[in-house]
Amino acid sequence: MELRRGRGAALWTIGGVVGVVGLCEVALVAYYSGDTSISTLVGGAITVLFVALAVALACQMPGAAVALAWGSLVAQIAFMSGFLWVQAAVALVVYFAARVGKPNERWAALFSVPAGTLLFAQFVMTQSSGSLRVLRVLNGVTGTHPTMAAGIIVALVLGIAWLLGFAAREQEEARASEVARRQAEEERSLAQEQSEQADEIARLMEAQASLARDVHDVVGHSLAVILAQAESVAYMTDADGDRVKDAVANIAAAARNSLQEVREVLGSAEPAGVPSSRLDLWALVDSIRSSGRELIVEEHGTPRDLGSTATMVRYRVTQELLTNALRHGKADAPIRLRHTWDEALTVEVSNAFDPASGWNPGGRGIEGIKQRLTRVRGTIEISRTDSGSGSVFLARCVIRAPGGAV
Repeated sequence: MELRRGRGAALWTIGGVVGVVGLCEVALVAYYSGDTSISTLVGGAITVLFVALAVALACQMPGAAVALAWGSLVAQIAFMSGFLWVQAAVALVVYFAARVGKPNERWAALFSVPAGTLLFAQFVMTQSSGSLRVLRVLNGVTGTHPTMAAGIIVALVLGIAWLLGFAAREQEEARASEVARRQAEEERSLAQEQSEQADEIARLMEAQASLARDVHDVVGHSLAVILAQAESVAYMTDADGDRVKDAVANIAAAARNSLQEVREVLGSAEPAGVPSSRLDLWALVDSIRSSGRELIVEEHGTPRDLGSTATMVRYRVTQELLTNALRHGKADAPIRLRHTWDEALTVEVSNAFDPASGWNPGGRGIEGIKQRLTRVRGTIEISRTDSGSGSVFLARCVIRAPGGAV
């Protein structure tokens, strides 16, 4: 398209020059040959007009240009107007048809080379125009018949023009293919780089979310224990000095443990990589009981090693569920924790709660539990049971042990 726009204007100028020169040649040939008949002049003018238009349209409309070139030859033969040297400009038509034409236009131009050569040679045999004197000179020097000389010259000019156009076309297509290949490689490289960046961003966001969940679980649990201990102190009397001291000691211990665990979480290369020594479920149980709440623990089946990831998930899930029970459950009702070992480990936490406190099973803590369980192909079910004596909140989590059923 760039070539057609750029060369199109230039070819219109060349076509105009061909037209002017051709008309001058028609007049000169008629004058020197003495043949000034209307037929000769009109035929020559039509031939020149067709050649000039063919040259002008050679790049923008190669098919039409080839047709006009044939039209010039037909008009020349029909009017017997004599050979014109400006017809050599047809080589430009053949060149651009081979270079920018569609396949049918390209092959039509190639067919025109031998066909046009034969017709032109046949036409030469009937001409005695002064324009062909150079062929007769060639005949005297080489012994070549003017018909054969005309055919050789036309075949060489048009054939070379077509080959040059075809070669230029192939070179441009090869260059365009190379550019397209490089562009595709650059786009593929850019897409791969963007994909890697997206993966890295996703990994960092997941690490950040995991870290936030760990901090939420640790701090939330510790604050719930501390809050329960602090609230219990408000109901103690001066006679309960020892109990006050125990409560304050429990608050301090919970704060120290929370601070230590937060440091371990923040200092770990992997947010979930808290040392197994800190994943003590009984320490969770003791922290709940130290707040003054009753916690009933049941374990069924034979415990087995879950692996580091599932062990961490078990600890965090239990921690979050107990924290929720401590914060939202009735203070005078027990919390129940049940671990059932089967093909998978089932963790259940239930507690009575006040319906007036609201029902929000989709909070940040529950969402964090769901995200943790996806790492071990686990599931969570949350239900609420209402009865005459109150409402009970039950959370049941299933953790897949290594080698367990899916």
